[in-house]
Amino acid sequence: MMKESDPALKITTSPLNGSNYMVWAKSASLYLCGKSKLGYINGKIKAPHKDDPGYEDWEANDRIVMSWLLNSIEPAIAESFLFLDSAKEIWESLAEIYGERQNLARVYQLQQEIAKLTKGDRPFHLYLSSLKAMWDELAQHRPLNPDLEVIKQRAEEDKVFKLLAGLNQEFDNLRSQILMMQPLPSFNSVCSIIHREETRRKVMTNETDVKEEQASTQVAFQIRTETPVNKVKIAFSAENKNRYERGRVQMICSFCKKVGHTRDRCWHLHGRPSRGRGQRAPNQRAPNQPREDSMAELTKLLQQVTRSNLAVNTEQKQTQ
Repeated sequence: MMKESDPALKITTSPLNGSNYMVWAKSASLYLCGKSKLGYINGKIKAPHKDDPGYEDWEANDRIVMSWLLNSIEPAIAESFLFLDSAKEIWESLAEIYGERQNLARVYQLQQEIAKLTKGDRPFHLYLSSLKAMWDELAQHRPLNPDLEVIKQRAEEDKVFKLLAGLNQEFDNLRSQILMMQPLPSFNSVCSIIHREETRRKVMTNETDVKEEQASTQVAFQIRTETPVNKVKIAFSAENKNRYERGRVQMICSFCKKVGHTRDRCWHLHGRPSRGRGQRAPNQRAPNQPREDSMAELTKLLQQVTRSNLAVNTEQKQTQ
């Protein structure tokens, strides 16, 4: 059984792991206070001069407190504080790194967790215990203070917290950056920051849409018109041209029911075009006369070619 002055003693039920400092520090303080050793970490029991006869007793007690603290910390964390010179240095370093006394992000987190906490299916005493633990930790971050300026400051902080809590997930990074600012910006300043960020996002979105629209116009099928207007030439690579020919066979004329052309190109309906220079078949329009259905035909042609390409790709994948 360990003695109360045993250097290997652990003075807290749960070791410090980096995220439980407030509870750990309270537990360690209670134990040290009960053993009349609290002065070694808060500076009330000061080190005498090394030539003083009482220095050795002070050093022995201080080393015991150092051992207790280090034994009550996760080993991976304790290694960072092993070579400090006193229990007070260890205590102050831990408070500076893990204390979170001025961590408004933690205050914000606690407020959100308290607001969302529900009893659910668990017993009432467990629900109350969880709620009280968060209230107590929040009180450590925000102890009661009668100072009017402190009260005003906390009211301003609460307005900022409420504003940030209502933002969408797309503002998560901005929310984190604001909560990490020291000191926390005023409510009006935060509103300005959010407004500027929203404007920036709109500008970036518009620029992205323009780039996508420009890219969509640079498709593999480069279309240019020839004389007459209703004659369309599509620039294909050798492979795509073959696919186009196969897709062309799928076209069926709604007038003569033959394949290879559409009603718009049907010779039985419009007459066979003359081969003489400067001549044109009956019902054939002048070269510079716009055809109303040319764009509809072009759209249909591109759709057929696209379906043909997809069918060829599917066949190639199945044969591989």
